[in-house]
Amino acid sequence: MAAGGYRPGAGRKKGKKLPKTIEREAARTQLQQMVLQRLKPIFEHQYSLVQGISYLYRIDEGPNGGKEHVIVEDKDEIGDILAQMHDSNGELVDGVYNDKYYYITVKPPENKAIDSLLDRVFGKSPQALTGEKGGPIEVTITKYAAKPAPPLRT
Repeated sequence: MAAGGYRPGAGRKKGKKLPKTIEREAARTQLQQMVLQRLKPIFEHQYSLVQGISYLYRIDEGPNGGKEHVIVEDKDEIGDILAQMHDSNGELVDGVYNDKYYYITVKPPENKAIDSLLDRVFGKSPQALTGEKGGPIEVTITKYAAKPAPPLRT
């Protein structure tokens, strides 16, 4: 059959994968291993979202004289501020430390993070599927065919 058509033994063997499929699977495996190696910090971060997060801000004077609210990340500076708060019964003296103004704000817990963490531990709870106003879902199946399909060649 020089013009094509069915030839016994032709084509990819059953179960053989394309090279791009093998590459994609290898990349997916590498990504999974990378995530598994970093799993504890990932869950600890998500757990911090469940608890809520506190930020210490410092108000700096910007280049044009405006006020800039900066999150304090320096551990020594945070420690100094907390020590001063401890010494003054939980409040900064006039909110000032070293001629800088500070305040603390809290980001509330994220419900999506809570749901996600619980779903991973206990499995996702059953989700009800309902139609409009809580009623049943109505399904209509209609089959369209412009013309009958040609018979398969064997």
